[in-house]
Amino acid sequence: MNRTRLLKLCLAVCSAALTYGAAEIVVTVAAAIPRAADSCWLFENSQNTVHFDAVRGYALTGTPSRWARVTKGRVEFVGTLKGNSLGFPDRDDFSAARGARDERRVAVFGDSFTAGQFLDVNWPDRAEQLAGDRGVPLRLLNMAVDGGGLANWWSVLTQLVAPQRFDLDGVVFAVFEDDLLRKFSFSEHRGYARHMFARTASWDPRTYPHTQAEAQPLLEELPGRIVTHAEMEAALSGACPAEIPGRTPAPSRMFARVEPSSRWRPVLAGRIWDLAHAALERPPGTPAAPLNPQNPDRQRLIDDVAEYLRARRLPSVVVYIPSRDSLLASEPAPRFLPVVEKFARQIGARFVDGRQVFTTLGPDDIRASFFPYDGHWNQRGSDRFAAFVLDAVLQMTGPVPAPSARSAGVTTASMQSAGLPAR
Repeated sequence: MNRTRLLKLCLAVCSAALTYGAAEIVVTVAAAIPRAADSCWLFENSQNTVHFDAVRGYALTGTPSRWARVTKGRVEFVGTLKGNSLGFPDRDDFSAARGARDERRVAVFGDSFTAGQFLDVNWPDRAEQLAGDRGVPLRLLNMAVDGGGLANWWSVLTQLVAPQRFDLDGVVFAVFEDDLLRKFSFSEHRGYARHMFARTASWDPRTYPHTQAEAQPLLEELPGRIVTHAEMEAALSGACPAEIPGRTPAPSRMFARVEPSSRWRPVLAGRIWDLAHAALERPPGTPAAPLNPQNPDRQRLIDDVAEYLRARRLPSVVVYIPSRDSLLASEPAPRFLPVVEKFARQIGARFVDGRQVFTTLGPDDIRASFFPYDGHWNQRGSDRFAAFVLDAVLQMTGPVPAPSARSAGVTTASMQSAGLPAR
């Protein structure tokens, strides 16, 4: 290599290094500059609504409070937090006793997708409506806990449903991806300026908080401000309110995979390293390692659920709720699916794959069934799920009477009004 070529090579390398260095400085410094939040959650006077409860994790009072998410100046949803007489997110009150003799009563356990407090109508309420259109008196007792999972369901089932001898015809578990890995979750808004939430460190029920005083030291600040009516109205214009002085949320031990570090880290180099590290650990096309949660305390909760169903000879259905990202991913089998299938086998339930709700949809229609940033389904997606699960529920509870011409017409109309294909 002659001196001219060597000089050109050196100049090219130096130019590339200077370009990278300048870009790194700009990006890293920009990332370090405090910015207004891209997204904010607002709870309007929710201290009147969200109260810690040792059985449910938290109970919702009958005093409604609005909550909203504003992202990048866009209001994604405005929902209402409100509980029935038992503190659950069901639009109707219910009790242990059956109402009408021909009423089909099914307990429904789930998380935020089932509570659906960001929607006008959650999927259990919509399914009841669709069943009524068919002439079937169906009551889906919505016992979902937003943010909860297996441990909360166990608690409600063994500490409320079983002791009060709820008269049921079946049970549905609507399981989002990691619900079966969630320990006991609880919340409290009284006396706080932020959304306070926590999960226990252990599956052992003896470690669950029994009083507000026991829960208080465990609670963590999560994104979400408790605001006044005036502040909520201002936020709905698209502007997130300023941070509460001295009240920046601490990094959550429950959800953060890696605790944030205060030391400087180059952004571009760090991103390149992360991509290279991920490629080495998991080459493209390689499925994620299967989850195999094994914990004796967790297993005892599952065994208790299975025993409750077996002793009462109650049929049950476990429905898998996929995430938007998993539906749009190229991988054929979501990582959490085997865990949900195993749970269904362990409790003797019929497994239903909720991905079928979206199999006929293209990527654009899938995205249109979810909020753009939040990740939960919107009314359209929830209504599709309601129509899908209704068939499984009616199969579980027995033959469906032949619909009259009138009820068949109403069913078609209601399905079309929900943006769904008529049956």
